[in-house]
Amino acid sequence: MTERSRPRIPAIVRRPDLIGVTSKGLFAAMGALGWFIWLHMLSPLAAALAWWFGYRRFEDYVLADAVRTVQTLRIYAVVVGAAGGMFIFWSLYNWIRFRRRGRRGAPASVLPGEIGRAFGIPDEAVLVAQRGKVVIFDFDDDGRILDVRAADAVSGDGGSADDGVEV
Repeated sequence: MTERSRPRIPAIVRRPDLIGVTSKGLFAAMGALGWFIWLHMLSPLAAALAWWFGYRRFEDYVLADAVRTVQTLRIYAVVVGAAGGMFIFWSLYNWIRFRRRGRRGAPASVLPGEIGRAFGIPDEAVLVAQRGKVVIFDFDDDGRILDVRAADAVSGDGGSADDGVEV
C-alpha cells in the first residue's frame, strides 16, 4: 500500500467524553465571553444599519398608528391560526387513518455477497469488516475501496495488526 492511497487522518482525534468537567466549564466560559464580545462589537453596526435603512420609518408607520398595527396583528393571528388548524386537522386525519396499522418493521438482512457487489470488494473483505472492532478502510482518489483491515488496536503511526484483506 502506497502512502498516497492511505486516507488523510488528523493526528489528533477529538473526543468530548475525554475532556474533564473543569475544562468543559472553562471552554464554556471562554465561549460565552467570546459571544459577548462579538455581540457587543456587532450591536453598534446593527444600530448604524438600522438608522441607514430607515428605523424612523418603523416609528412613523407602526408605532404612530396603533389601530392599524392591531388590525395587522389580527390578520397575522388569523393566518397563523388557520395554518395551525389545518396542520392539526391533517395530523388527526392521518392518526385516524393509520393508527392500527403496523407499517414499520425490521429491514431484510443483507448478505455479505450483496454488500461486496455493491462496494466492489470480495466477500472476505466484508466479513473482515463485519467482525472487526476497529476497521480501517483505504480508498483510492476516486473513492473506491482498496484495502479493508480489522485490528484490535491501532498504533499511533496509523499501522494496525495484520488481519487485513487486500482488495
